Amino acid sequence: MAPVTCDRPRVHRRVLLVAVLGSLLRGLSFTFWSSALEGTRAGPASAIARRASKEESQVLKLCDEYPLNDADIDDQEEMMTAVKKLPEAPDDCYQLFLGDWKVEWSSMGGKAAKKKPDPNGPPQRLNFVSFMALPPVDVEFTGSFNRVSGDGEGGTYQLLQTFTIPDNDGVEAAMVLEGEWSTGSSSGPWGEGAPRKRVPTEFKTVRLVPSASDTEKSKEMLEKAGLGKFFERTPVKARATYIDLKQISDEMRTHQGESGAWYILTKMDDGSIPFLLD
Repeated sequence: MAPVTCDRPRVHRRVLLVAVLGSLLRGLSFTFWSSALEGTRAGPASAIARRASKEESQVLKLCDEYPLNDADIDDQEEMMTAVKKLPEAPDDCYQLFLGDWKVEWSSMGGKAAKKKPDPNGPPQRLNFVSFMALPPVDVEFTGSFNRVSGDGEGGTYQLLQTFTIPDNDGVEAAMVLEGEWSTGSSSGPWGEGAPRKRVPTEFKTVRLVPSASDTEKSKEMLEKAGLGKFFERTPVKARATYIDLKQISDEMRTHQGESGAWYILTKMDDGSIPFLLD
């Protein structure tokens, strides 16, 4: 029998790809590399704090103050201490879940703002965050939004990762993963006694959409990169996952992904995500 050999570089690349895809799927709101826009469009988190509760205001203040590129374990522990003082999600959490949301922070990626590239991190490519449905185009991720539609029993979940392609003067576009969400069942696929504040979801398609503020340049950027055909929805192969709503109100939401990572989002006005989704 011939000896079994191991192509270490190929195995390493495969493990890296699986890790990146798994983190996106389980987190639902945030990729490794970035987040939502810093103080633009929806405004800084502190602009919402004036309407929030005392506990919510503290969390939003920490979101604004969180170090961008040099956060350490003490910064994360301070944030998580404040997060765990938030009130539990109410019984009408599914109704509050509906609407447009901006990602502010995650325990996986830190402050939700564009960061300096990590020379030791995985490359920022569209195929890694689209379940291999999009080509391996190099991008710089700049933001993350959610749009949740339907009713209190379920509907459509859209996860946007916004990005620019290098050498395009910061012009942006967005990748949109879209699927279904539901309220699940305590005796369903999540196991007997699963929390009734759990949101099962499964992505079905991906597409690219232009910026609402610079539509023609955004489309031109995508077409120049060979991405024009992805304005139409393209099927993806993604397994079902879920998030647990830990806290939610008219102002903000805190949830935990299947991976265990925590996410903080602020509520936006309906229809205010600055990309052409409709």
